[in-house]
Formats: sequence, structure tokens, C-alpha cells
Amino acid sequence: MIADGGQVQSKGCCAAVPLAIGMYVYTSNIFALPLGGCDIVLGVQWLRTLGPILWDFERLTMKFWHGNEQICLSSSKPQPPQPISCQQMDKLLHSGCYGVILCAVECENMAKPADDLSSPQQHELQALLDSFSAVFGTPTTLPPVREHDHQIP
Repeated sequence: MIADGGQVQSKGCCAAVPLAIGMYVYTSNIFALPLGGCDIVLGVQWLRTLGPILWDFERLTMKFWHGNEQICLSSSKPQPPQPISCQQMDKLLHSGCYGVILCAVECENMAKPADDLSSPQQHELQALLDSFSAVFGTPTTLPPVREHDHQIP
């Protein structure tokens, strides 16, 4: 059973896998599940082996005893996203994961300030603004009543 109450069929179990979280080293049985997006999930099966746990959600810490040693696990600073290769993206997409592809291209500033326009261009622009003064002019009244008025909550 998984966190949302659903059930997922395991594709197998790896027994007594050594795991390390910081300086805390232990072994656990790891079940292969098609969860996607994460390398490993340490759930209730692992948590119940720890005994009493002290959680601090303000400091993002978790303390428990392992033998005679108190273990304190804390959140690490989030790492910036790292690009992945095309092969890695292809593998993720074929495994049912969702992906976002972003292509950032540097380009020149396409907007030209009105001050940079030549005199004929400024006259053309002013003629255009004047011919559509109802659209570009300063409003002097409220908009007309519509069948359905929208409001900002």
C-alpha cells in the first residue's frame, strides 16, 4: 500500500541493501516500485524500525536513537535544477513521467523606444494613435454595463 491508500504491485525485492543518510548507515529491504520521479521512498516500513521520533517541522529535522547514538537528520539546502541529457529525458518520458522542455534563446531587445524613431516614424505613430483615439485615449468614463460584469475579488 502506498501513501495515497492505493496499491502498487512490486516488481521485486532487494534484501538487506546498505543505505546511508549522512553518517547514518543501515540496511533495509528495498521493493522495486514504478513510482517515477524519485530514487527511493523511505516509508512506514522503515520509520517503525526507528522507535520514537522527534520531528521539528520549523527546522526540518528528525531525531531518533540508533542503538546508543542519537541520529539527527536535517533538510539540506535545495539544489538548483540540473539539466539532463536527451537520453535521460527520453527514458523518463517512456517510463510515464511528465516533462517540461524549455528552450531559452538570447535575443536582442525588439522594442524600440519612441525617442529612437525618426521624425517620419514619429509622425506615422502619432497619426495611428490619433486615428484610434477611442482605444488609446485616456478614459473619461466607466466602461459600459455588460450582460455579465466581472469583478476583482
